[in-house]
Amino acid sequence: MGLAFKQIKTYAKLSVMVLIAVALLLVIVKNRNHKVDVWLFHSFPETNVLWVMLVSGASAVVIIWILGRVRRVLRDLREVRRARALEAKMDEQRRLAEELDKRESRIDEKIQRSINQPGDAPDER
Repeated sequence: MGLAFKQIKTYAKLSVMVLIAVALLLVIVKNRNHKVDVWLFHSFPETNVLWVMLVSGASAVVIIWILGRVRRVLRDLREVRRARALEAKMDEQRRLAEELDKRESRIDEKIQRSINQPGDAPDER
C-alpha cells in the first residue's frame, strides 16, 4: 500500500510540474510579440510584455525575501527583549532568595543563641 501511495504521489507531482511548464510555455508563446508602454518613474515605450512579467516576478521574489528577513529580525528582537526581561526577573528572584537566606540565617542564629542561653531573654530588634 505504501509503494502504491508513493507512486501516485510522485506521478501527481510530475503532472503538476508538466502542467506548470505547459502554462509557462503557453504564456511565453502567446506574449512574445506583444508590446506595452510602461511607466516606472520614467516612460518605457514599446517594452516587451515578457520582460515586464520577468521584472515583475523577480521584484516580487526579492520583496518577499526582504520582508521575510525583516520579519525574522523583528522576531529575534522580540525574543531578545523577552530574554532580557526574563533575565532581569531571574536576577531579582536570586537577589530576593539571597536576602531571604540571610534573614533565615539571622533568625537561626537568634534561635540558637536563645537555646544556648536559656536564662537570658533574647534581644529584641
